[in-house]
Amino acid sequence: DEVARDTVSDPNVDIVVVVKLNGITFGTKVKRCLTKTMRRRLGSWLCSYSLKRVQLNCVDNRVSFRSVPAWNTSRECSDCGHTEPRNRNSRDHFQCQLCGYADDADLNASKVIAQRFLSGPYGSGCQLLPLGVKR
Repeated sequence: DEVARDTVSDPNVDIVVVVKLNGITFGTKVKRCLTKTMRRRLGSWLCSYSLKRVQLNCVDNRVSFRSVPAWNTSRECSDCGHTEPRNRNSRDHFQCQLCGYADDADLNASKVIAQRFLSGPYGSGCQLLPLGVKR
């Protein structure tokens, strides 16, 4: 709840854009603790609960809440748009195999999410501030 509240409490935040996460618990195992069915139910519940809290805090603070498809956001280059599994060889590092662009993997994915929002039906006419710039 604290993260959801802090995310939208900044007066400079006008919009929150997230990815549509499905199957987020796929491949995560804690052996001998919970059954596969129980892990799926708990994992999907926690993810949807967290997103619902962010969405409710957006409503309370009059911040727009939008989502974009998550497909290949971690593999797509934010510079040239090339998508390839080899672009993301490690968990933390992204390097485009086509143009050579390199960045932190999470930062690159967040740029892709922002670009998808701006090119989608809700984002036309919106502008993003560079990271770290406040109005």
